[in-house]
Amino acid sequence: MDILQQMQQRIDADPSNDTLYLEMGMELIRQDKPDEARAVLCKGMYYNPFNGHLHHRRGRKYVSVGRYVEGLADIIMASRLDHENHEHWYYQGVAAALGGFYEIAVDALLRANELMQRQGVEEWVACIEWLWYAYTRMGEMEKAAEIVSTVTWDTPCIPRSLSYKREVLLYNGTIKPEEFLDREDIKTRDRPELYLIGELYALGNYYCMNGEKEKGIPYLLECREVPNWHSCFAYQLCCNDLAAMGL
Repeated sequence: MDILQQMQQRIDADPSNDTLYLEMGMELIRQDKPDEARAVLCKGMYYNPFNGHLHHRRGRKYVSVGRYVEGLADIIMASRLDHENHEHWYYQGVAAALGGFYEIAVDALLRANELMQRQGVEEWVACIEWLWYAYTRMGEMEKAAEIVSTVTWDTPCIPRSLSYKREVLLYNGTIKPEEFLDREDIKTRDRPELYLIGELYALGNYYCMNGEKEKGIPYLLECREVPNWHSCFAYQLCCNDLAAMGL
């Protein structure tokens, strides 16, 4: 009997236990079954519509397939149910930025950044990267420059957020664009294709936002051709940007 069958047995024995649906939904996410995961999380909400974690996880699965409005609605609900959970605010900001709701994104990301720093969560550089993205899309270039100036080489950062930190250092001028993309280093990381997508998009978008599309577009086109991790945020942004350019 596999783990999903075991989980289903537990649900059958206690069908109103919303925590069991969350656990099964998380396992389906780990097994890359987003449609089944959303269905299970929905069942959990039937029994407890006030479980913020169910809303959060379902919202992220909507975002992963480009359904930004549905995802944003779910994650906003999660943040209302648990104000002190920095992940709810962070992913609310990400969903809003992906959907083009930049003012909502800024408000949520500033809240996430404040919570992470207060709670000692060394991932807040990710908030800064997304804030730069939202501010630049709003044309708020001074605010974008101000927010990325808060990050230096000495800023604490856990390994999985290293790309975000390097991207912010690119935006604030610490790393020169021609020295940013370290393909050999990316190959040594745990998920090289995922990090390659993120850094290709960051560099391509940086050039485009600075009026150098002839330099940026080749990186965006290369990013779109990476064969895996197509549900990741940077890949979605890349495809959306290229589509807007008619490419």
